[in-house]
Amino acid sequence: MIKRLFKIGFVAAVMVICTALYLDYYVKNVEPDHKFANLDNKVLAHAGYFKDLKNGPNSIESFNLAKEKGAIGTELDVIYDIETQKFVVSHDFPYKEHNGRLLYLDSVFATYGNQFVYWLDFKNLKNLKSDETEKSCENLIELINEKGINKDHVLIESTELSMLAHFTSKGFYTSWWVLPEKSRYRSILRNYKYKLYYRLGKFSSLSMPYKYYPRIEESMKNIPINLWTVNDEEKFKEFYENDKVKILLTDMNWYD
Repeated sequence: MIKRLFKIGFVAAVMVICTALYLDYYVKNVEPDHKFANLDNKVLAHAGYFKDLKNGPNSIESFNLAKEKGAIGTELDVIYDIETQKFVVSHDFPYKEHNGRLLYLDSVFATYGNQFVYWLDFKNLKNLKSDETEKSCENLIELINEKGINKDHVLIESTELSMLAHFTSKGFYTSWWVLPEKSRYRSILRNYKYKLYYRLGKFSSLSMPYKYYPRIEESMKNIPINLWTVNDEEKFKEFYENDKVKILLTDMNWYD
C-alpha cells in the first residue's frame, strides 16, 4: 500500500513538474499576440480627459477633450443593464447621469466610430449569470456591427475570468484585471495560474495598477501587459519605453 501511494505521488509530482516546465517554455517562446487595433501609440485616456471638466469622467465631453488633445482611444466604464439589455456608461450603480441623461455605449460608438479604440471596463460582468453573459456578448456583437465598429477596436476588461473567457472565445481582445500577490510562495502559484489560463486561451492580456507590475515583470515575459493609471511622469516614461507593456492609461495629457 505504501509503495503504491509512493508511486502515485511520484507520478503526480513528475506531471506537475512537466506541466510547469511546459508552461514556462510556452510563455517564454510564444509570439506576443496583441491584436488590439495594432496600436502604434500605447497611451489611452482614462475615462476620457476630464481635468476641470464639469461633467467629469465617462462623459462625451471628456471623450471629446481626449480626442482633441490627440488620444487614439479611451478606457470607459460600462455596466450591462439586464432589464434594458443595453450598456450604460457609468462607473457605479445607481448610474451617473450627464446633463440629466444616461450615456449609452451605442451613443459613444455612433459618435467616434473607428476613429477611436475602446477599452471597456465591464464593471458588472462578475455579477452576471452565464446566460446573461452570453446575451451581453451577443448584444455587443450586434452593436458593433450596427455601428460599423471593427472588433479589434474593442478591448473587454474584467476581474471575472470565467465570464471574460466567453468574450475571448467570440474573438474579442480581452484583459484580465488582476492584483498580483506579494508573497513569494503565493506568487509562484499565481504565475503558473496566469500562464495556464493564457495557454488555454481564456484571456488575451493582463491589466493591473502600474505599482504591481514589478511583481510579474520577469515571470510573465511574452504575455501582453496593460497598466493603469500612470500619472507619475518618470514612471510613465519608463513604461512607455518598455516593450513588454502594451497599453498605458493616464489622466494626464500625454497622448502624443
